[in-house]
Amino acid sequence: MAAAIELPRRLASVEGALAGLYPFTVLDLARALAEPVLLGRGLRAWDRGHDALHAARLLADGGEGLGLPPALPRRPVAITLARTLRALRQGRIPPERMEAFSARPGHSSGDGERLRTLAGLYRGFHEGLENRAADPPTLLEAAAEGLARARWMAEAEVLIVDDLELDPVERDFVAALARRQPVRLLRRELPSALRRSSFRAWAEGQGVPEAGGDETRLASLSPPPPPEGLARLRAALFEPPAGDPVEDESVSLVSAPGEGAEVRALVRRLLSEASRGVPFEEMGVVLPRPDTYAPLFTDLLERLGVPHRLHPSLPLRFGRAARSLLLLLRCRGLARAAVMEFLTFAPVPFPELLGQNADPQPPRWDAVSRDAGVVSGLDRWIIGLRAYGEAEREAADRESGKRRTAREGHVRDAEALLRVVELLSATLDTLSGSETWAVWSGRLQTVCAQWIDSGHDRQSVLGVVADLGGLGTVASRAPWEEVEQVLEARLEWERLPLEPVEGGAVHVGALDAMAGLPFRVVAIPGLVEGGYPGVLRPDPFLLDGEREALASMNHEPPRGTSSSRAPGGAVQMSLFDEVAEAAPEPPATRSGPPALPTTQDRLLEARRLFHRAVSQATERLVLSYPRADARTGRERLPSLFFAATASTLAGRPLSAADLGRRVEEDDPFERPLDLSLDAGERDRTRVRAGGRVAAESIAAGSPFFKQSRLAAQARWSGRLTRYDGYLSDLPDDVAARIDPVRRTRAMSASRLAVYARCGFQYLLEHVLHLEAALEPEERRRIDPLERGTLFHDVAERFLRERRDRGELPVDNSPPSQARLLEMADEGLERIVAGSPPRFTLLWEREKRSFRKLALAWLERETAHARRSSPAHFEVGFGLGEAPAGGEPHDPEPIEVPLGDDRTLRVSGKIDRIDRRDEGLVLRDYKTGRAPRDDGRVFRGGRQLQIPFYILATERILPEETVVEAFLDYVDAGRQVAFSPQVARSSGFRDLLVSLVDLIAGGVFVQEHAACEWCDFKPVCGPRGLLQRRQEIKRGDPRRQRYLRRRDVV
Repeated sequence: MAAAIELPRRLASVEGALAGLYPFTVLDLARALAEPVLLGRGLRAWDRGHDALHAARLLADGGEGLGLPPALPRRPVAITLARTLRALRQGRIPPERMEAFSARPGHSSGDGERLRTLAGLYRGFHEGLENRAADPPTLLEAAAEGLARARWMAEAEVLIVDDLELDPVERDFVAALARRQPVRLLRRELPSALRRSSFRAWAEGQGVPEAGGDETRLASLSPPPPPEGLARLRAALFEPPAGDPVEDESVSLVSAPGEGAEVRALVRRLLSEASRGVPFEEMGVVLPRPDTYAPLFTDLLERLGVPHRLHPSLPLRFGRAARSLLLLLRCRGLARAAVMEFLTFAPVPFPELLGQNADPQPPRWDAVSRDAGVVSGLDRWIIGLRAYGEAEREAADRESGKRRTAREGHVRDAEALLRVVELLSATLDTLSGSETWAVWSGRLQTVCAQWIDSGHDRQSVLGVVADLGGLGTVASRAPWEEVEQVLEARLEWERLPLEPVEGGAVHVGALDAMAGLPFRVVAIPGLVEGGYPGVLRPDPFLLDGEREALASMNHEPPRGTSSSRAPGGAVQMSLFDEVAEAAPEPPATRSGPPALPTTQDRLLEARRLFHRAVSQATERLVLSYPRADARTGRERLPSLFFAATASTLAGRPLSAADLGRRVEEDDPFERPLDLSLDAGERDRTRVRAGGRVAAESIAAGSPFFKQSRLAAQARWSGRLTRYDGYLSDLPDDVAARIDPVRRTRAMSASRLAVYARCGFQYLLEHVLHLEAALEPEERRRIDPLERGTLFHDVAERFLRERRDRGELPVDNSPPSQARLLEMADEGLERIVAGSPPRFTLLWEREKRSFRKLALAWLERETAHARRSSPAHFEVGFGLGEAPAGGEPHDPEPIEVPLGDDRTLRVSGKIDRIDRRDEGLVLRDYKTGRAPRDDGRVFRGGRQLQIPFYILATERILPEETVVEAFLDYVDAGRQVAFSPQVARSSGFRDLLVSLVDLIAGGVFVQEHAACEWCDFKPVCGPRGLLQRRQEIKRGDPRRQRYLRRRDVV
């Protein structure tokens, strides 16, 4: 429709006022002609949503023979089936022919059953429409009949402004139109390889003449002859390349790192064309992949203030109101991410929902719901937000000033969010069950009124919703699943309304929308392998060979397919069609699109569409592709269409290396400064051109740029700096809080282990006290930390009970096993309680795994029971209050002398102390994988608990001697033993001195080997980049000191 709107406007701008010029699509003209004919027949209105609904009903009633897997979702199957049935009807295939074809001998048993089932479904589809609904075939047949009655068409001349891609029923209508009216087709050069199967070849067979632009009403808009490069593409694209290379710069081949950079590159070129005097309205961005590129272009053009017009070929679902409605429907189940996406994106009328004094803050609500641990389900929203609000309210009572105000704000946010979620849940509850179509239409109108306040597409969405009421003629009642399916199909089929634009604007639209409209400058992005033309798959219900055979039954010549192609024609993925000499064929069999398009026909159609888009450029053409995947970084190859364009211009097939030399890699820094798209791009260009002087000039006026530059220089330098974890020259009070010796609170072994694993993680977690904003996840299993805590609890309760009852040593008897499993199940049930029922089987597997772990532990305990007996559990030191159960403890931390009058104060808790004849045995439980047995005791500081526990035990129980200590890896069934002498060894003291000195000296080195399980990965950036930076800094003496402590075994 871009040409239908823009061509009359352009004519008016050149010639003045216009009258008697009517732009139509084929179907719009048919609808205007058919209305008087169909009036009074009582036919139902029809749209694409009816196809999907009808197919879904037929599939549910009789689709068993299609061989569909039971677990395959039926909604996408119904949409695919609707396309097949619609192709049969619009291909003028009567049900009898389909039935006869399915009964032919020669099909395999599986294929025969599928085809017979499809024939039955098609008969039901056809009979449900024939003489009952005003679907496109009915409209087009009635339009052909109505031509004789249409007085307003009596003296009309019809001009087809470009090649059309029509179904057989549409071609029949155009043929009838050409028999009654003077019809001409605007002349456009078309390579012979594309012409044979084109509408233009079919029109020639129908006697429709071609006319140059200067011979028509559009004469004043006829562009000048194109440059040589564009002329070559019009005449020879997809032909075997030949001729001398064309180097007139009318065609640019561009690549960029990813889709976003590609869009910036093309917009930069559009602005360059504007600087040389090309009006925005004479620029077109043709999108082969509008789903990906339309949002990128519109977002960038809006931010730059460049006027643009997004043409209505894009589906209505791209609009804000339509997308908001779809996002609302995806909130079923109230998954946190889905709810927050809807509330953040949609134009929700919060004052009407919460009151005029409400302060809706979706970004803050997102943080609140994360902190509350909400995953999904109304119950968990209620429990989580109420518990969060109560905790914040209690904390506010203990605070004052700004902290109190902030806590009170958190309470209000939790209450407001809970009200919105409860209203949303109530709304979704109304969209379930089975009702009449009129009821569904009314409910959806209420939903739109309640939740969607604005959007230029809102009226269009309301129109789609209102039209659903008319589906009562198809079925009196429908379940919600069918309603949602039809609604999604309608939002895909209907088109976005045009937004008003004052003055000229860059035209952006899909291939079909922009057809027939010439532009001085055309940009076509997204020409990447697998992106356009994409992967073309055969129809799963009616395969390519079956389509050709069905179209040629009853000795009718196939229209297109095999007989319409010259011998030796192209296979699907060839670049060029070889033109073979062949005897002339009758026009009816030589040319024209097929009745039932195959995969090969769809590829030919994609070629024709691409050629049509290329031919729309009259002065300059820019083709581009993203050379890397933005998510994975993997290299991507250009599309075969991109390569075919380059080969046609070169006059010979190009190798990958030749193509690479012809492609211009977009570099924004080599462009003029006035073509920079934003301040950041402009500043980088200035720095590249002017060096340090330019950088200092920019930094003088931009604190952000100054700090960014300093950070980049520091991180890529050969020394540790404050930008990558080295804190030097700190005020004394700050340094005292960091220093493990001078700090007021005692250290713990686990904190030192964090530092030994990664100094930067220690800085973020224990100095800056940052917390990762983790997305709450659905509980499907026990996480490793929770598993370890649960095992500690179960083992302690079991052994403590046996000790207190005097039932030691333990045994592996059935009563003991039963009691241990009972305790394990109690702990597991507390964890599983909040999990949804659909994860029951997953939890059963987790339960079995944990129970197996517990029984294996009991078996090992029994084997060692005669050697030692559990005496104490959870023995704390430096933790203040006495533990429950009367276990020994020391409220003060232990003190470890480091020399030079320095002492490290350490707190902690010993899991278990056993007693045997020789003395005490210390055990620290560990779940997870046991380390390699490589003789390393302290593992560079990551394994310090046992030495501290030995020192603490000697002070808490001074009358007894520690004779053995070990880490008990219960999953692996292995124990890592420590000699009690390690607590007094020089190696232990030297390691502590090294760790303490590094922390006190502000050395917080980033360690890339620890990135895999770290919550702070987004702070440090990609692991590979971090590793490169650290290799550059390997020579820094502070980093070397940090790395040398690994050598301590």
